[in-house]
Formats: sequence, C-alpha cells, structure tokens
Amino acid sequence: MSEPRVSAFCLNYTVDPKEGSIAGGTWITIWFNDSSLYSSVLQYFGQGCPLEVNMTNSESPPIYCDVLPLYSPSSSIKCKTRSAGQEGAYKVSIFHGGQQITKAEKVIFKFSLLETPVICDVSPSSGVPGGVIKISGKLMTDHFENYDFDIDYIEGPVIMKSERDGWSSLCSLADKISDSIYPIHVERGNGTLQCRTEGNYIGSQNLTFSVFNKGRSIVNKDSWHISAKQELFLYQTHSEILSVSPESGGRGGGTDITIIGDFFQYPTKVIAAGTSCKIKSVSPRAIICTTTPGGQTHNPPYPGNRGLWFELWDGVADLDITDKPLLLHGLMVPDASSPDIRLKPGRPFSARLQGFFVCPETNNYTFWIQADSKAKLFLSSSEKAELKFEIASIPHGIPTWTDHWELDWDDRWKQKSLKIELLRGKKYYIEMLQYGTGPKPSMKVGVQIHNTWLNPEVVNTYQREKHQIVAKSSRLPEIQRMTFSGEGLVQFCWDGVASKPIHLNSTAKQIQLVIEDMLSVHCVTDLPLGDIFYSYGFEEDEMNEPGTNGVKAGWTEPFCGMFSMFKPRYILKASDSLEKLELNKYSHVCFAYKGYLRDYLLVSITYNATKESLNTVRKNYTCSWEFHERDPER
Repeated sequence: MSEPRVSAFCLNYTVDPKEGSIAGGTWITIWFNDSSLYSSVLQYFGQGCPLEVNMTNSESPPIYCDVLPLYSPSSSIKCKTRSAGQEGAYKVSIFHGGQQITKAEKVIFKFSLLETPVICDVSPSSGVPGGVIKISGKLMTDHFENYDFDIDYIEGPVIMKSERDGWSSLCSLADKISDSIYPIHVERGNGTLQCRTEGNYIGSQNLTFSVFNKGRSIVNKDSWHISAKQELFLYQTHSEILSVSPESGGRGGGTDITIIGDFFQYPTKVIAAGTSCKIKSVSPRAIICTTTPGGQTHNPPYPGNRGLWFELWDGVADLDITDKPLLLHGLMVPDASSPDIRLKPGRPFSARLQGFFVCPETNNYTFWIQADSKAKLFLSSSEKAELKFEIASIPHGIPTWTDHWELDWDDRWKQKSLKIELLRGKKYYIEMLQYGTGPKPSMKVGVQIHNTWLNPEVVNTYQREKHQIVAKSSRLPEIQRMTFSGEGLVQFCWDGVASKPIHLNSTAKQIQLVIEDMLSVHCVTDLPLGDIFYSYGFEEDEMNEPGTNGVKAGWTEPFCGMFSMFKPRYILKASDSLEKLELNKYSHVCFAYKGYLRDYLLVSITYNATKESLNTVRKNYTCSWEFHERDPER
C-alpha cells in the first residue's frame, strides 16, 4: 500500500497560546479551519504517517514541537515545545513525510521571558531525602492540577534531576499526613510553594516545575549553588548519621564501629580519628567498619560535619571572647553563614564561625567576608587551629560582597584575601570572628575558586579578577660630566643644531646659558631692545614658579624661548621687583598664541589711573583677528 499524499491539502490553521516559556514545555493547540481536510490528515496520522511541527527563526536553529499522538475530534492537534534558551519569535509550520502541508502565511509563536516561570530560591539548600523544601520565585499561579483548561495551574510534581548522571526524582506537592496539597502562596505572580522530596538519591540536583499554558521554569542566575565538583545545583541530598558506637577506642586499631543513620549507599568511605576505617558491611541504615592503627587525638572542633560551627557571646564587642558568657552554646550552620538571630538593639556581642575547608581540587582560592559589623577571617595551613593567621578583615559592617573591591580601597579594607594555592582533599581550619552590637549578628564566608569553567553568563556570582595598579615615578635631571683640557673654544651640538662657541675655562653657569640658548627657539623682533619694557622670562616669578597662574609647557614647541604657558590667567602682572609700567610710553603688548581661535580676542586690563592714585581701573576690550590661513589651528 502506497503512502498517502497530503501535500496538496494546504491547511489554514492558528495556534493557542501564542507565547510561552523560553525553557519549553508549553502545550500548543493547533486549530485547523477546514475540518474535512483535517479529518483526512488525521486518517493518515492514524495509519502511522507522522506529523511534525517545526518552529523556525532566521537567527536561530529550528525548534521541534513534539506532537501528542492522540486523535482529537475538535479539528486540532497538540504539541509540546522544546527549549529555546532565549527569547524569540518563531514561525510554526506543519510537515507530513518531509512535505509542508500548511499554507505559507506566517503563524508565529513567541518564546517570552514574561511567560516563563522562574525559581529564585530553594530553602533549605540541602537535606536528607524525604524532607520538605520551599521554592520561591515567579510561580504565576496558585492553582494545582486543575481540569479547567482556561486557567493557569501548576502541572504535576516538581522534577528533580542530577545533571551528572541524569537521575530524576520527584518532589511531591501532596502532603500525605494531612491528605492535602502543601500551601501555595502567590501575589502578583510571585510566591512560594512547598514539596516533599521522594526517592533515595544522594547528590546535587536541579529543580523545575511546569505551569499549564506557560511552560517549564528556569533558574535565576543568583540562585545557583556550586558544589565541590563545580556542578550547579539548587538542592543537595546527603546521608544522615544518628549515632556512633562505641565513642572511643584504642589507637592501635581493631575497634569495630557501628554507625547508625539513614540513606547510606555503597561504595562508601569512613574516616575515624584521621585514618581509614575498613568497611565490613553497608546497609541503608547502618555501616560497620574496623579502625586501623595510627589514629590521632585532636582537640575540637573535628572535621567531617556539613557547615560551620556558630557560637555567640554576650559582653563587650572586642577580640577577647574567652571570659564572656555564651548566649548560644553552638549551632551547626550550612552555607558558611550565621543563623537568623535577633538581639536587643545596641547590645554588644562577639560571634564566631569555625570549621574546616576541604579543597575539592588543587587550585587558587580567594576568601571573602561579609558582616554587619567589624569582622576578621583566619585560615590555618592545616587542620590545627593554633596555626591560623589573619587573611581578611573589615573595620565595620558591609552590605555586599564587593563594596570595597574596586573603590576607596585602603589597608583597613581587606574584604577579600590574597590568592592562596590550596591542595586537593586537604583540610584547612577556618575561623571568622565578628564584634559589634545588636540587633543582628550576621556574617558570611565566601570562597572564590579560580581557573573554572563558570562565567558571568552562567552565574551572577562570577567576578572577573581585577587588579589595582599604582605606578609612581620620579623625575630626575640628567647629569653628564665632561672634562676639557687645553685652551680654545668648544661648541655643543644637539639634533643638528650647534651652540655658540664658548671658552674652555667658562663657568658652569655660562655653559648652562649657552646650552639653553641652543635648545631654545630664537625670537625675532623688529623693535630695538630699548623700546621693550619686559621680555623673556615672563613665564616665571621670583620663586621660579609659573608667574601667570598657568602651567609651564615643554611638550610643544614654543614661538620663541624654551617654554610656553598652558592656559595662563594673565600675561603680565606687575610686582614690587618690576618697574612701574607706564602705558602712555609702552602702548603695545605682543605675544604669540598656538591653538584654536575665534575671530576675536577678549582682553582685560587692570591698572591704576595715576601714579599717586590707589583706585584700580579695569577695562575690557574686544580685538578682532585677521588671519588668511584656512587652518583653524594657529
């Protein structure tokens, strides 16, 4: 039997909805306007002749919409979009056997961020399987599994997936204890939902949920966590230790240890007192192992816990915490940050986070601190706390990670440490101290890993490394020593220009004047020197400083002499060392100008009307310039 041909049908159609999530997962209904032709298409579809829905954009690769292989009597077919990864408008076309069966006019579906659900936070970020977590973000609806297709609702459970091995599990919105749905709170599109993790998977996982008529969710780049394997995740499941028996044993080894807990898996590795414990048996709720010789005795704290140990002292906010009464006797906190504790405003306190940093790989690391008050960070070269040394500090509270990274940097602000090379698998003792007053003892430790695949396109916490370069230089005069012997004259030469002859027995001052004359541009004037009140040297005052309130410029060739003045305030200013200038005798002022000019020059003159008068007269003049050159720079 030959395959039926449907290329001649040229169906008219529309799509609904016309917009959806950039992550895909949007169910699109394609409505056909000609029901008789549509019935023929469905007949071929039912006989195993597949239909394909293709979505094309001139600037992006094509995207397929997976057709639901079910007969629909309402002149329509349904398909689910795949991920586009970004916003864009796509033309929707239908194919049968590689031939387009829809008319050529454009039917557009838009992948839109506005129609995309977003996960902004998962709390807590870690736990044992079976725990309840809260998801915050742009949920867009507070309905769940509704049969009214005209409204938006959350479809099914939240999907948890490991990117490393592809393992998927569910996070159920059904509360089995109360036999109801966990509460969903939404206001203006944003809100929270709760779900209970299922299965027994241990590791880092991402989360996604779908909203009917919208599609699958995406993750806000600020929400990602980074695992020791440099994996991005939202939630991490781990095993749980409930008890260890016995609590002590000989350093020679041979002690059988029973570890009771939950969600243990094989293979597993146990470290006891710094040495390996040989596994005898492993079950989901118990591990039995035998200690080996060489165990070491350490003072607390001990490595192996998840998070850091937080303590809070009452009293004066200073470095000495040994004699202060404890407000909080200790709490293991995740994410290297203090718990949410409120104190009376103005109440002094001291707080400490301590624990161990285990390097996931040999690499360069930078440690950051953030706190509401003065704080310091210490790191040890090993597990021993007594070898700690200060690596970062802030003089008072700071609201973000990078407030003093680029601007206003000085020795007091060391919010980040220097780049430190650490070794894979080695444990390093770390401690942060904070001193301040209530109401909130908040502090955090951040770790920056260098040489990573991550970039700003993946996570917003990525910081490009920047260096502050301070360059200093000293301008020293060049000193050349020459020794002449005999009698006669000598000349100096520079760049093809020769100086005036000078006697060998001349003084240093005479030689300097000859060299300066050689390096200067000689002035040309038609006036006899007797008719000139003042010339040369006007650029400097008695203290060899600029006498015009300008800047002495040697970077451009002057009209004459060695220097010119850049942006002078005045040309000539009389002083006690100068003879009084009589304007009726010296009636002209001559100067050279280099730069861009208009067709006129504004001149201001301030003088005394008579020799005996103390009244100052100020007059402003507008002088016209006449230039024949076309070049405006003159």
